[in-house]
Amino acid sequence: MIKEISSIDNPLIKKIVKLEQKKYRDRENAFVCSGFNVINEIIEKHDIECLFVREDLKQHEAVRACVKREVDVAAVSGDLFKKISDTETAQGIMAIVKKTSIPIKNIERSSYVIIECIQDPGNLGTIIRSADAAGISQVVIVKGTVDIYSPKAVRACAGSLFRVSIKFTDNITEATDYVKKMGAYIFAAKPDVGEAYYNCPIARNVAIIIGNEGSGVSEKAEHASDGIINIPMTGNIESLNAGVAASIIMFEGMRQEAAFIENRQKMNK
Repeated sequence: MIKEISSIDNPLIKKIVKLEQKKYRDRENAFVCSGFNVINEIIEKHDIECLFVREDLKQHEAVRACVKREVDVAAVSGDLFKKISDTETAQGIMAIVKKTSIPIKNIERSSYVIIECIQDPGNLGTIIRSADAAGISQVVIVKGTVDIYSPKAVRACAGSLFRVSIKFTDNITEATDYVKKMGAYIFAAKPDVGEAYYNCPIARNVAIIIGNEGSGVSEKAEHASDGIINIPMTGNIESLNAGVAASIIMFEGMRQEAAFIENRQKMNK
């Protein structure tokens, strides 16, 4: 069923606006996502509480799919949609989605990324997106990191938020203890310290710690690690963007994994 909404005082409109704030996302156990690609991906797999669509898009296939699944749909005017959307890239469609935990997949390669106090939602989203692309089985987010369910982080994830298993921990010790129990070898990423990342085995049963943009990994994280890795650089720059650095390391792990599989296949011939 599609509801026509024209007033900014409507309870559903008030709710989606309030969800821009973390305290309401935590209280309601819900968040907002936008864009047709993301909405189409989650229709069949996730609990959409309400779909908001610009009134000229009421006949879009994503809207029809939500109606078929008996999801509440709110059709709003273009002007009202602009008021409830924090970006021009919402494409005329947004949804309130319930937070859900995705179970860890039982796959051969078990690798993890531990995110310690990343503050920029774009960096956090980039790391989640790259983890998805590189086949990382799980991301562990330490308390003090920016909210992964903030609108900017959700957009930066580009849908990967719904495909990557995410675990939240209260502190770095809890995070490192968790991955150690899973049998992972831990590397902390630091500029100009330790071994070059491409000289270290980071393809399997490995956890990579990515620290805060300004202060890097904490002393506790470093002490809990089995090794320190860095990304060698030329030029005068001191360090890379945290999202870029994490992506480089994760894709090296994927390259090593591909090389491992290729060598094993050659040996079995």
